[in-house]
Parts: sequence; structure tokens; C-alpha cells
Amino acid sequence: MPTSKQSKSPDHPVSVVEIERAINYWRQQFPSSRDTMTLCSQAASLAEIYAQMIIFQRTAVMWSEFSHKAKEAFQGAGQSTQPAEQYMGSTPQLAGDRGIARTL
Repeated sequence: MPTSKQSKSPDHPVSVVEIERAINYWRQQFPSSRDTMTLCSQAASLAEIYAQMIIFQRTAVMWSEFSHKAKEAFQGAGQSTQPAEQYMGSTPQLAGDRGIARTL
């Protein structure tokens, strides 16, 4: 897990890979039992964003779209606060005013 916690700009893209890593971190910290198959609250808050990304075929979401709880879960997972383009290997292109960032 990345461990640096630098200040984030008010709004920047967060890649699907970063969100997956954060969800997996919380799943490892609080595994569900075979009987319940439920996520802990931290993973669940991030899973909501993740599900929307899959449904709408988004590769990144803007930081401003995260709920307060999802922001805390993301940062608590030790995710780097660097903008997503540093992880995706290219500069995202913002599409429209919906805050959609796509990898070029």
C-alpha cells in the first residue's frame, strides 16, 4: 500500500485501481465471514463509488464525488494522496462537467 499522505488538491481524479486497492486493504483488515459475506463500513463506502464506476464505465472519479466517509476510508487505507495520473501513467482528460476522467 502506498503510505505517503500529502495534501490533495480540492478536486482531482482518483483511479479505479486506487479504489480497488483501498477496498482490498479494508477487506484484509476486516474480513467477512463465509456466512455473512458483508463488507466492513469502510470497504462498503468505497464499494459504492466502485460500483458506479463499473456501471458508467468510468476509469476515475473526482475526489469531490467521494462522501466524507469514503474519503476517510480511502485515506485510512494508506492510499497515496497524489493525483491519479501519476498511477495511471498518463494525464486524464476531463470529459464534460460530470467530472469524468478517462485515461488517454
